[in-house]
Amino acid sequence: MPSSQSDWARLAVLRSDWSPQANSVVVSHHQSVPGLEAAIGGIPILQGPWQLELQAGSTVLELADEWSCVCWQSDADLDYAELQMVGPKGCRVERQVLLSRTEQFLILADTVRNAPGEPLCVKSTLPLAPGVTYQ
Repeated sequence: MPSSQSDWARLAVLRSDWSPQANSVVVSHHQSVPGLEAAIGGIPILQGPWQLELQAGSTVLELADEWSCVCWQSDADLDYAELQMVGPKGCRVERQVLLSRTEQFLILADTVRNAPGEPLCVKSTLPLAPGVTYQ
């Protein structure tokens, strides 16, 4: 398999195949903000910190310094990594990354759980690679 995940290195590499033109995603989670690099056909489209801001009322919540990979699945059809961060007051963030090896798609998602009854504003941003623009 061209993909791997290391708890020790806090790194997940998801790839459609071994070729230089592979679709790929590299997720590093050794800092308080995970890094993300995604390429389509070997061309980078996303690159940099996968930012997250949590706000309860007027208070911005500090993120925990540690993320862990709580789920890793890799087979002939797809690669899947799920990261988790447990923040203040029991707030929990899960980041899902799924790369299809056969159908040309990538899913990136955040799930945020907070204490019941406490509204939370979530802002997640993905970094475009240099030279990439959007419309």
